[in-house]
Amino acid sequence: MDIKITPSKLKGKLTVPPSKSISHRMLICAALSDGTTHIDNLLECMDSHATINALNALGAKIEGENGIYTVNGISSPSTTASVDCFESGSTLRFMIPIFSAFGCETEFTGKGKLPERPITPLIQPMTDNGAHFETLSMPYKVSGKLHGGKYYI
Repeated sequence: MDIKITPSKLKGKLTVPPSKSISHRMLICAALSDGTTHIDNLLECMDSHATINALNALGAKIEGENGIYTVNGISSPSTTASVDCFESGSTLRFMIPIFSAFGCETEFTGKGKLPERPITPLIQPMTDNGAHFETLSMPYKVSGKLHGGKYYI
């Protein structure tokens, strides 16, 4: 059988499969931005929802479904919060410094293997720059406010 392939230009629209890593980062960037951000193609998973719940607890307003979300940035940050990171290590490691940057006294909890996963690389640089860890195991209780300076991780 002979097959002949002729070169031609491709046309159309392609939706790339969503990424959990990029979904966390899009949500965080949108929540830290002024005004309203629209996100299309967000990965729907427990980790993304843990980050959404955390950012809402800090003062963002995030709503949506089926991968399409609207994020209103944090204009009046919370002073205290409780955050369930479910089993998301990314949520835990991103949210601890973000909440501390706002000076929000926060208790972080998690499920499954998350309580066994270390956050040691965050503790010293954060305590050197204004954060206070009341507990060094889950639930993590973090207070104080981070300030500018040199962070060595």
